[in-house]
Amino acid sequence: MSIKQPGQNDHLEFELESLEHRMMLSTVDVFAAGTTNQETIELQIDGITVQTWENVGGDAEAGHFQKLSYQTDQAIDPGQIRVAFTNDLFDPSQGIDRDVRVDRIVVNGQAIETESKDVFSTGTWKEADGVVPGFRESEYLQANGYFEYPSRGGEATGSTVDIVVRGDEGTEQF
Repeated sequence: MSIKQPGQNDHLEFELESLEHRMMLSTVDVFAAGTTNQETIELQIDGITVQTWENVGGDAEAGHFQKLSYQTDQAIDPGQIRVAFTNDLFDPSQGIDRDVRVDRIVVNGQAIETESKDVFSTGTWKEADGVVPGFRESEYLQANGYFEYPSRGGEATGSTVDIVVRGDEGTEQF
């Protein structure tokens, strides 16, 4: 395209080209290690499995973790994420104890340590009570279950509920 400016004999020339549509990506990195390197873990977002990693390597005992990555064009909040262990095996007669250790997740550059008091677990074993759901403050899943991470690194994101009540007799309890 040429444009002639009034009063000048010179032309300005420039070209326009169309750019392809760009999508912003969210990245979730899971830093994990298996005890036998036969462990399978799943990345779940809003309860739906979006990525499965089989034969997770590394060395759980030594703290050598594998970086497992997932990218999507959707915006992801850490509170949507679960890391699930799906193929637990304990066979003492064969010397097999398949567990997985998840050091942390990193969502768009924001790291959340798995042993944080805000991370919920359903597959963590403790000597005092076995495997029960709760905030276990551990990096290990020793049974099939999952880690569920807090929204935005633990910031409260709940809803406000206003309750307006009135009693007629003065003995009501709420």
